[in-house]
Amino acid sequence: MTTSSAALFLSIHASNALIGTLFFPLISAAFLSPFVLVALTYGPLHLDVSYYITALKTVALQVIVASLASIIATRALSSYLFSTTKNNSGKIRTVPTRPYWIPALQHIVPAVFGGSAWWKMIRDKCSQPILALSFGGAKHNFVVSPHLAQEVEKAGPSALDSTLVRRTLLTNAFGLTSHYEDIDHLQFEFNVQLRTSDFFEHFIKKLEQDLPNLVSFMPTVIDQMPWERTAGVDVEEEDGSNGTAKTSLSSIVREFLGYAITSALLGSSFVNNYSNLAKDLETLNSSIFSLGAGLPRWFPTPGIVTAYAVRRRLLTHLTAFHNALDLSLMGESVIQTYGDLSDVSSLFLDLAKNAKQRGMCPEDRAKTTLALLWRLNSCIIPQSFWLLFHLLNDANCAFDAESSMMLQLRTEIKPHVRAVQPAMTLGISEPPYLELSSSTLLADSRVAQACLLETLRVNYSSWRMSILKEDIDVSEVTVASSEQSAETVVWRLRKGEWVHLAGALYYSSPQYFLNPGAWQPGQHHVQEPKTEDDEPQSTVQGVKISPVRWSAMGGPSWGHGSDGKALAEISVAFVAGVIALWDAELMDKSAADVKPSMSPGAWSAPGVDFRVRLRRRVLPTAP
Repeated sequence: MTTSSAALFLSIHASNALIGTLFFPLISAAFLSPFVLVALTYGPLHLDVSYYITALKTVALQVIVASLASIIATRALSSYLFSTTKNNSGKIRTVPTRPYWIPALQHIVPAVFGGSAWWKMIRDKCSQPILALSFGGAKHNFVVSPHLAQEVEKAGPSALDSTLVRRTLLTNAFGLTSHYEDIDHLQFEFNVQLRTSDFFEHFIKKLEQDLPNLVSFMPTVIDQMPWERTAGVDVEEEDGSNGTAKTSLSSIVREFLGYAITSALLGSSFVNNYSNLAKDLETLNSSIFSLGAGLPRWFPTPGIVTAYAVRRRLLTHLTAFHNALDLSLMGESVIQTYGDLSDVSSLFLDLAKNAKQRGMCPEDRAKTTLALLWRLNSCIIPQSFWLLFHLLNDANCAFDAESSMMLQLRTEIKPHVRAVQPAMTLGISEPPYLELSSSTLLADSRVAQACLLETLRVNYSSWRMSILKEDIDVSEVTVASSEQSAETVVWRLRKGEWVHLAGALYYSSPQYFLNPGAWQPGQHHVQEPKTEDDEPQSTVQGVKISPVRWSAMGGPSWGHGSDGKALAEISVAFVAGVIALWDAELMDKSAADVKPSMSPGAWSAPGVDFRVRLRRRVLPTAP
């Protein structure tokens, strides 16, 4: 919740019910007020209204004075309550609510308009591992300690209800107003089967087949690969073996992975019929919290009008796809009217059949599919982009090539990634050959794990929120000073309060990391699991961080039974294939000084367009 749109979503749907009910009527009235003033100014009521305004100037002044007095009194009272609760030394403590200025709204206004700087200021002022804010009377507890996060997680679904946020997002952002329980079940089954389904196998085959042609060095657009056309690749030298090309790193990653992910899931016909799919999904993701908050298209927030148009276009294409898929499943040929649907993954076919059996129409199935595509693309693409960017940037900044993480990763993945150059046939050079052992790549590569963990820490900005269905107690061991012994502090979180596992605040905190804004994978020392059932462990500056802890603090889980491990393996497989086949160089040598801006989604967005120069690596010739 480090952006204004995310905070606005929180303020509307996780605050006082009266605020959620009156927000849109009051906003509509505020936007209509200029027209009302014009009517009063030039209409027959002008003189009468002017008279009353002149006569009541003293009343207006009194209102202003009363408002200022109310604001000051609110600040004084909230500060007193904060200090009283904070100094409570009982065995079980209540989390003190931070002071605020504005009555009724409380922390809503600074949270919405203060951006990430306000959230970090609140975190830095707090000396406790948990802090509380109030949004229209609803108390929100923000956990910024890994140990406390795990304590909250232990409460389980019986005490934590996270369905409200998910339901609100699905309803407002994707229009899923019915069949919510069916959709929730379908998404759960999809996530569980993602790693073991044919989708994962199809995706790896797409990488092996298409990564050698990430850039084809064809000068004309018609001869280029589909992702090149939309990424705007600029060919400098056309020689396939020694050619060079310039492109936007974010564009080429987005277009290639968007093509590979969607074609592996829905088949190639859908992406061939929708060339701007990856860009439209990115546009949707950039306004996902604005849509999730239910903001109307006329609301003055950047990108909301475009997001509505993009969502309508996406749903139109997906509805046509589901109509064609229904005909294909009934035995009718749709090759002439839509395309060949024989390469649709069995994972998605099972999902579509199950949804149809539950009575979902093609329009509802299209909305469900859009939610799945958004989930896959909004996680895999930025995760892969930032991992690749940091490797390239580290290579630029390294004192020598041997010390760069890029070279270390290339050396470590050699047993799992085979890239060779086929012998020339009739004087014609063929594209390189790529083979990926994806099942063992991430598990066996400690460098890849460290790089991915650090990328998540620096650029992953999401967190998890739930409402409490019952009181829970969480404890933390604290040491006030070196002269005092350790003390166990127990915090009581009340039923009806919100609890946030604020990973974005924790991972950017100088209290836990020496230089939180810098990408330093060397600080992660990943340890081998002792048994097959154990997870790999990462120690950061003496603090042991397991994948479960990353999940608790808001990062993708690497645990069994979730899609987090599959998404991580997909990103690492893509990056491994790129660095095995291609030499890429950031054209802007000062990229290390560029700080990424915060996006409205789970990942930070690059503040500038990073351009790269690509050329094929010199590979060993296949025997």
